[in-house]
Amino acid sequence: MVVDHRIFFYYRVKLSSCPELPTPVRNTMLITLYKSMFCPRCHLARKYLHELTAHDLEIKVEEIDILVAPRQSWSDGVRMIPALKIDNHILSALYINRINIADFIAEHRH
Repeated sequence: MVVDHRIFFYYRVKLSSCPELPTPVRNTMLITLYKSMFCPRCHLARKYLHELTAHDLEIKVEEIDILVAPRQSWSDGVRMIPALKIDNHILSALYINRINIADFIAEHRH
């Protein structure tokens, strides 16, 4: 197989001489999931949350286990798990389904 090095050089020079395109500024939304490793409802809420946010680059998911960080959970206003927090708004219930999570995210988009 014969490789034409002129083509490689042309593309390298051409790409390096192009001005950089400005990257768009994205507002990242932080969603905090409060859960327990022993809670089956929390596992389900986590699954739904990751399914809904997997392809959205503007959403970052943080998970806090209440057994590991009970003071932080309490000071953040979480009294029941599973719970989701965006800014100062909390969604918590005995069972959080996919529709509840999607509505909560859509309600707090910037």
